Amino acid sequence: MSTSESQFPKLPILSAAKDYNRWYLAIKAYAKMANLWRIYSGDYRLPKTEDGTEPDPDAVERWHTLNDKAVGLILRTTSEDIQVQIESLHTVVEGVKTDATAHAVWQHLAGKYKLKDGINAVIDFGNLTRLTLSDSKPMEEQINALATQRTRLALTLGVRAPGNRSEHLRNIEGRGTIYLAHFHQAHFMPILNVT
Repeated sequence: MSTSESQFPKLPILSAAKDYNRWYLAIKAYAKMANLWRIYSGDYRLPKTEDGTEPDPDAVERWHTLNDKAVGLILRTTSEDIQVQIESLHTVVEGVKTDATAHAVWQHLAGKYKLKDGINAVIDFGNLTRLTLSDSKPMEEQINALATQRTRLALTLGVRAPGNRSEHLRNIEGRGTIYLAHFHQAHFMPILNVT
C-alpha cells in the first residue's frame, strides 16, 4: 500500500493533554479500519512459540509490518516534541534493546496525556451544555454532535458512556427538554433546552 498523503484522512494532532481525547477517538477509529487496533491494544503480539522453536517467519514479518505502520500512524499524528519522546522509548527483549512497540507507545501516551482531572471535565461539560439545536440544521447531525460531546465528557471522567442508541436520549418531561442518561443510568439530568 502506498503512503501518499491522499490516502490518509485528516486526523487530529496530539500536542498536549487537552488534545488527547479527540486524538484518541480519531486514531482508534482509523486503526480499526486499517487493521491496526489489535496492535495498539496488545491483543496481537509478536509471534512466539511455546517450545522455543523459531516462529513462522511470515507471521513475524506480518507483525513487524503492522507494528511499524501503527507506530508510523502515531508519529504522523503527534507534535514534534511528542515524536522525540516516542523515538526515545525502547524495549529490551532478551537483552536486546529495540524501538518500543506500538502497544508500548500507545500505553505511554495514555499514561502521560489522558487526563481524568476536574478541569477537563468542567470544560467538556461546558461544551456539552452549550450545544444548541436549530431547525436550520439536520437533527441527526445535531444529535450526533451531542453524542460525541457526551462521549468526550465520559472519556475525560474515565467512565464508559452509554452507546449512541436513541434510548439514552430521552424526552422525559414533555417537548422542549432533552435529557441524557446519567452515567449510572439511574438518574437523568437535563442537558439542553430546546426553544
